Amino acid sequence: MPDQKKIIYIGNLLVRHGLTPTSISTLGEKLSELAPLIQSSDKINKVQRLFDMIFTILRYKGSIKVVLIDTYSGIAFIYAFFSAMICRLYGINYIPIIRGGGLPEILLRKKSIANMVFLYSKINISPSKYMKLVFEKNGFRSEYLPNSIDVAKYNFQHRLRTSPKLIWVRSFHKVYNPQMAIRVLFRLKAIKPDAVLYMVGPEKDGTMRDCKNLVAKLGMENSIFFTGILTKEEWKTHAMQSDIFLNTTNFDNQPVSVLEAMALGLPIVSTNVGGLPYLHKNGYDAILTAKDDADAMVGSILKILNSEKLSSQLSLRARKKAESFDWKKIKSSWEKILNIKNDSCVNNNEKINKNIYRRYMNERIFGKKWSNKNIGNLIIHKEKLTISKQLLKKNEINLENNKILDVGCAGGDTVKILIELGAKEKNITGIDLRQDRLDAAKKIYPKANFLKMDAGNLKFSSGKFDFINIFTLFSSVNDLESRFKISNEIQRVLKPNGFILYYDLRYNNPANKDVVGIHRDELWLLFSRMKKNINTLTILPPLVRMLGSYTQTLYKIFSKAPVLRTHYIGLFGNNKN
Repeated sequence: MPDQKKIIYIGNLLVRHGLTPTSISTLGEKLSELAPLIQSSDKINKVQRLFDMIFTILRYKGSIKVVLIDTYSGIAFIYAFFSAMICRLYGINYIPIIRGGGLPEILLRKKSIANMVFLYSKINISPSKYMKLVFEKNGFRSEYLPNSIDVAKYNFQHRLRTSPKLIWVRSFHKVYNPQMAIRVLFRLKAIKPDAVLYMVGPEKDGTMRDCKNLVAKLGMENSIFFTGILTKEEWKTHAMQSDIFLNTTNFDNQPVSVLEAMALGLPIVSTNVGGLPYLHKNGYDAILTAKDDADAMVGSILKILNSEKLSSQLSLRARKKAESFDWKKIKSSWEKILNIKNDSCVNNNEKINKNIYRRYMNERIFGKKWSNKNIGNLIIHKEKLTISKQLLKKNEINLENNKILDVGCAGGDTVKILIELGAKEKNITGIDLRQDRLDAAKKIYPKANFLKMDAGNLKFSSGKFDFINIFTLFSSVNDLESRFKISNEIQRVLKPNGFILYYDLRYNNPANKDVVGIHRDELWLLFSRMKKNINTLTILPPLVRMLGSYTQTLYKIFSKAPVLRTHYIGLFGNNKN
């Protein structure tokens, strides 16, 4: 029989009263997938809420697996204190989840009270590395377990060019210093008159009223917009229409709103307080400024607005980091802490990629689309082969005796190209996730070696291959972190003096949302340690296939318009080459 003991989650479950969802709502929903979960409390009155929390623990005390306690500072610490005391009284395992920014003050000034809560817990969970260090320094066992989001629900928008459209998302409370965002916009408008700011979040302690008075005093009613509390989808819509995310807090751990903004591809400009320097690498995936330094924050915003390269890099790197906080990655850590066995682990990326290819390879259309009888396909292939030969010749590369890895070899089309480039069939190893495609390739090229393998987990020794071919691979990998993982594996198995031949889409495929374009900036990040020679080629394939007898003439004309070239082709080598 499965373990039916319950998880009790203690926290402020006030979303149903129109307040901002807290962790008990978001994390609680996820944990309910792992085990029976009881949440408390949704009482708006603070005294009633405290008694409801206590009575919930007492009501289920005989069938509790563990009690999770969202632990805040200030007056809200009372909830955690009494919940922990009830658990200790009845010998129930409990785990404080460290949320409050003022908890270090309690550890320092109220050590005996802190001991009563944190010394006897099963473990103390910290969503930020900063708070983990603080707790361990004070002698309390702590484990870092970050906040999580469902990254797939946040559509990444690559900010290549930014406009002065700013967004701030938080409850209006003095600790989050929303007035700083208003002062930032006021000073920014002296340089960028079209600058606007959206401030998203509910009133908390009268600070919204103060902010509106400040906006009126500065005469910025037409530049700063207060949306109030929004649904998740509503604020994501505002975020997609904005270009820079401001975080002006005086203290923070690891705010979910920042993770969400990163997932959406917003460049982040934040104060460098609390756990934020542990979340961000300054200048790499965000820009950090001193607390309450509006001038420094304006300067950071201008850097982003004036540099497409910086904007692009911050956007890409923010998304990549956000993907490390995906619930799919955090889930196993919670299972371990809660001692929950999960025997249904599946390689999700493999499953997703197989589904993408299954749709893509629909036999009724695939043969016709890529038929060699279509002159457009022949010209696309010839152009690709010609430029590949030019790249190899320029770098004096002879494939005849090279050990070659073909990543994502499919049914053997790319093997054909490699042989046309001078490779010997017996020296080629092709890998793919789809056994049926590998079987088809083996029938055509029996001397080559074909293996079913995940490109993100290559079963080869480091430095095994002289040459690696990756054609239309990354565009079929949905998330940025997986693309980085594949890139790292490819570079690991490449010899120090080896080369990579790359060909893939530079634009998203409007006919297939699962196929994404790989921008030049992302290529630079994926292969940052390598020298790159990159060209654009391949005129819109759907258009070219329809040109019929005019294909030869029109292809040459269309090729003169770079915007119509849908793919990148490149040769990458280590800097020592």
